[in-house]
Amino acid sequence: MASVPSQFVPITHLSDALQPGLREILVQIGERHLQIEKQLTSLQDSLKDVASLRARAEQELRLFNEREEAWRAKIEEFKHANQAWAIKYKEIDRRRAKLEQ
Repeated sequence: MASVPSQFVPITHLSDALQPGLREILVQIGERHLQIEKQLTSLQDSLKDVASLRARAEQELRLFNEREEAWRAKIEEFKHANQAWAIKYKEIDRRRAKLEQ
C-alpha cells in the first residue's frame, strides 16, 4: 500500500483535529442536514397526497360531467316529448274548434 501523506487526516479523526468552534459548526451543519432531509421527506409525502387528491378530484369531475351529459340528454328527450304533446294538443284544439262551429 502507498503511504498516506501526513497532511491528510482520516475522516474518522477529522472532528478531533478541528478547533472546538469548527467542530460545533460541523455538528450544526449535520443537524440542519437531518432537518432538511426530514422536511424533504415530509414535502414528498405531501406531494403524493396532493397528487392522490388531484387524481380523485379529476375522477369525480369526469363522473360529474358524465352525469351532466346524461341529464342534458334527458332534458332534450323531455323537450322533444313536450313538443310532440304540444303538436297533439294543437291538433285536438283545432278539431274541437271545427266541431264547435
